[in-house]
Amino acid sequence: MPSSIFEPLIGAPNVEDAVLNTLRTWLPTYLWEIERQNDLRKGSLPHPPTPESFDGGHDFLTWIEDQCPKVIAVVNPVGEPERSGSIGYSQAFAVQVGAVLFDDNEADARRLAGHYGTAIQGTILQQGDLGGFAERTIMVQSPEVSFQDQDMRRLHQVVAVFHVFVTGIVSDSAGPDVPTPTDSPQYGGSPDVPFTDWPTVQTTDATVTAQPITEQ
Repeated sequence: MPSSIFEPLIGAPNVEDAVLNTLRTWLPTYLWEIERQNDLRKGSLPHPPTPESFDGGHDFLTWIEDQCPKVIAVVNPVGEPERSGSIGYSQAFAVQVGAVLFDDNEADARRLAGHYGTAIQGTILQQGDLGGFAERTIMVQSPEVSFQDQDMRRLHQVVAVFHVFVTGIVSDSAGPDVPTPTDSPQYGGSPDVPFTDWPTVQTTDATVTAQPITEQ
């Protein structure tokens, strides 16, 4: 996204996207490494099967079995924003990353969830800048395995909690200093037309011919 007079405007959806993009890119590699370090058969840890297997949400209850293992990120701000005159406001976000998964029986599902939690832990911490998006990431709760439903014991979930620190979410010294617009700035008014780039200032040469001033 090109810079503008508004400067960056960042919120929880942007953090969610950065977390999910990092997981899509790196989680398979960490699952393979978990297999290697634990002498597991190659491919024994199933990968999320569809693009919809990575999603954001309010909790870990929205899934269908065909998408499992399902990886879900729940993102909310935590603590007070901090203001710096040079970069505007910074904010920490609490990011819960969980996986919902099945296996043939309770014991296998529990171990699979544990390995998934370890892979999520490694992915988010070792790729903690989230593709250059975040200043840093720390883990505040190690992966915890639990049942979603006591009566469905081959279904498990694992959840780890991180704090992601993002600088420059908004600057109170930026933004347009003009009268309130009647429509969105630089927008054509049609929902099918995207926002256009801000206009580029043009320069031109001009020749000025001086004329003598004569007294009347």
